[in-house]
Amino acid sequence: MPIFRTKFSERQARQWGAIGENGKISWILTRGVIGWGTTMFMWMTAWKLYTSDKDFLSRSQITIDLILWPIAGFFFGLLTWHTSEKAYKAFLNKK
Repeated sequence: MPIFRTKFSERQARQWGAIGENGKISWILTRGVIGWGTTMFMWMTAWKLYTSDKDFLSRSQITIDLILWPIAGFFFGLLTWHTSEKAYKAFLNKK
């Protein structure tokens, strides 16, 4: 299922209906915080190590990123939930 859903087919609407039963918090935590935030933390940490002249990153830099990326993931999950819910409701109203 694409990240930003603006239109649903019948099959996608059924999938989203099942996903929606788990609730918004579950979606935000699994897809946003864990799925996107944690992944971005790992990729950005690896990128910083790759582009840095040092062989390590400071604890403060890692701590800031460890806080920043899950928070960004929360907002990403919230945004994707709301766009998908809006498209799902539009699909149901069109039927």
